[in-house]
Amino acid sequence: APFLLEKGIRRIDKMIVSNNDSDHYQGFTDLLADGRFTVGTLYHSEPFAGADFPAALSNAVNAAITAGRLGGKVELTTATSPTLDFGAGVTAELFKAAIVAPGTADSRNANSNVIKLTFNRISFLFTGDSDNRSLTNIMTHKGTALQSTVLKVPHHASANLPTAAVSGAFADMVKPKLAVVSVGGTSFGLPDPETLKVYSDRSIRLLRTNQRGNISVKTNGVSYSVSTSLTDSATTAAGSVSDVHVYPNPVKGGSGTVAYTLDGKADSVKVRIHTLSGDLARELDGTGASGSNFVAWDGNNQEGRSAASGLYWVTVEARSGNSSATERSRFAVIRQ
Repeated sequence: APFLLEKGIRRIDKMIVSNNDSDHYQGFTDLLADGRFTVGTLYHSEPFAGADFPAALSNAVNAAITAGRLGGKVELTTATSPTLDFGAGVTAELFKAAIVAPGTADSRNANSNVIKLTFNRISFLFTGDSDNRSLTNIMTHKGTALQSTVLKVPHHASANLPTAAVSGAFADMVKPKLAVVSVGGTSFGLPDPETLKVYSDRSIRLLRTNQRGNISVKTNGVSYSVSTSLTDSATTAAGSVSDVHVYPNPVKGGSGTVAYTLDGKADSVKVRIHTLSGDLARELDGTGASGSNFVAWDGNNQEGRSAASGLYWVTVEARSGNSSATERSRFAVIRQ
């Protein structure tokens, strides 16, 4: 509630419950009971009247409908996996991965809803508590449709639900530029080091809420920026640019991503890719949000042709008012 009220949001069009574990729905029961908010439709993952549906959420839903604060509810099944169109090029695809009967062992994990939110070229994949069964099932049925810019790591980076092997196969199919682990602390051994290694082995940038607090990603549909409520030791002095790098490195064939960190907001950012001799190969407009920022490089030069294979340096210049700060990547980028 405090986050939504700070943003001036009192109307929630779509409320999607990823699964029926309390750490996934409990905040919704509070919102449904809060007279300051109204909700259009609630989407949930298992039969509303079933024995495995949590009473706390069921009671909150019924009370909100009676009070006129909730328009209705929809159970997501393999037969009802709608695409929600929010207009202006923003859609949400609700991939239902249910493969076990409600009430059986770990059914809430296996029946987690997987949600892909897309705005133009940038997409986000939310996986709830998906385990081996649900991830294997959804990879089989959705395949490359799962590819997304940002991935919410399944099941808080659990050790065996899913296993590291399945997590690796899933990461290879999603191909995220950024992975986010939602985890409150170290309860239950989360996040698991072997699962975290899945992402580091693939050079996928990873952020954790137990280290960075609330993580917000903002996009214009072409590039995106990341801000966090906490900073880590890598953050440098005020007004500086740091941690400039390109991944994957080497960039092979297709596009790469330039990542950098701003300590404080910038009015404008220029990302420049140079040859080793210092010639400008490409200039891109970056985002100026405080925290981590990411800009896609399509592998082309300033003339729109494919950049020649070789070594390149990347510089990021952030301007704010009459001052500017510049940082160069510490390692050369190889274009193959």
